[in-house]
Amino acid sequence: NSYLFHVKLDPSEFLSGLEHHFIKPPKAKKNEKIKPNKTEMTKPIDNNNHHDIIIWNNPRKKIWGFHVHQELPIEEFAKALVIQHKCESFLLTNHIQISAKDAIQPGYGPHLEYMWELRIESEKDRVLEKIGLATIFMTVNRFGLSAYIHPLMQDPNLTGEEELKAEGSLNQRNVIWFHHKVPQKQDFFFHPPKDENNQLIDTRTLRVMNTIEKDEL
Repeated sequence: NSYLFHVKLDPSEFLSGLEHHFIKPPKAKKNEKIKPNKTEMTKPIDNNNHHDIIIWNNPRKKIWGFHVHQELPIEEFAKALVIQHKCESFLLTNHIQISAKDAIQPGYGPHLEYMWELRIESEKDRVLEKIGLATIFMTVNRFGLSAYIHPLMQDPNLTGEEELKAEGSLNQRNVIWFHHKVPQKQDFFFHPPKDENNQLIDTRTLRVMNTIEKDEL
């Protein structure tokens, strides 16, 4: 369900190239016969030149889940936790199953501030409609605070560093931001911290906030 096109992408000639290949047929002078004109569209694809290849993906098959987040300083995070609860209730009311929900202290993965998340990871059926519902809810219920939603597109069978790289290149680079984008350490996905045995360091577990910590806010 992908589609392959071969196009000319020379910036200096792009518009004139489109005009020549797709809009205007060549004009013949009087008593002159038109010879077939070989264009870039008829040349074989150069598999070593990735700029020549455009692949169109079916989003219903490419996207299999999504995460909803807010990442804010401590002084705004108490309000954000209320938004998390209301967003969770809205999703559940609309029959969207939540795989995980947490509030996490700064330092987890790329996150530099306090962050909450709602993970929707088992709702591939009609996932685009479900992302739409979450997007609309956060559009009208953020109360001026930043928020973001990102799709899940990586191979769910990947693990370790390969999984992180896929998350960084496919998910984190295709984020829907609301209001403003907050600073993050995106290099985490490509150069994650490791211990003396070259094993990935768990930056999440010790930072997940318990109920008492959240209630204190």
